[in-house]
Amino acid sequence: MPSAMRGGMLPSESHLRPYRFRSLFRHIGFLSVLVLVASRGAFAQTAAAMQPMATRSDLTALADRLEHGNDLERSQAAALRARLRDGDFRPGDRISLVVEGNVLVNDTLSVVAGPKVTLTDIGDIPLGGVLRSELQNHMKTQLAKYIKDARVRVTPLVSVSVLGPVGRPGFYFMPPDIPLTDAVMRAGGPAATADLAHSVIRRGTDELYDERNTQSAFTAGLTLDQLSLRSGDQIVVGTQTQRNWQTIAQVSGIVMSMVLAVYGFSRR
Repeated sequence: MPSAMRGGMLPSESHLRPYRFRSLFRHIGFLSVLVLVASRGAFAQTAAAMQPMATRSDLTALADRLEHGNDLERSQAAALRARLRDGDFRPGDRISLVVEGNVLVNDTLSVVAGPKVTLTDIGDIPLGGVLRSELQNHMKTQLAKYIKDARVRVTPLVSVSVLGPVGRPGFYFMPPDIPLTDAVMRAGGPAATADLAHSVIRRGTDELYDERNTQSAFTAGLTLDQLSLRSGDQIVVGTQTQRNWQTIAQVSGIVMSMVLAVYGFSRR
């Protein structure tokens, strides 16, 4: 039957051990939180709060926040300012348009230089400075000049390529409100040799999002629109390499050393 220790008695090793392990677990938990916080960039944290089809106020708020960050984040803020100024549509994009009213229109339109789209019997409709989230109201306003009581449904499509070890690498026209993970699945999903943790997103020869930010985008479920992707951008899925396993072993060794060090400290 357990009894209280008499005054002046020192706790035995068996009494101390549970408290040492609790201290060890607290240290490990704290280190885990630090790792999780450090693994997420400011862009992913803020972009995750935006709507899947980012509004002008969403993008302005994100640009304002990123302008106070590091060099990469300030660069992203400048890109967002350019997006707000120029709009989302560029030659190579497509728009699925359905108009119901006195006439029926059901067509997929190609965006051409201007940027603009051209409708038979109506002519050109400019798209300069228009965001994807603004397209529905923009097209409805423009078409109301020509078609009375028109019911308009518009879906923007962006052309991106999914490359690397996936089932069907290539170019795809996708709605911009789908998550980055869904874009990879539309290309057949990751192959056996894929390593999503080493994926990147490129625009031409530039790396738009490095491995860390791309991984954060996967984890946060960010959409193509929240990432400000546009036609021609490339989602490059990473490939497993022997070096990756060496890196995992090195990281595991570091973590084990930290655990042992914390445990040794708790025994003092």
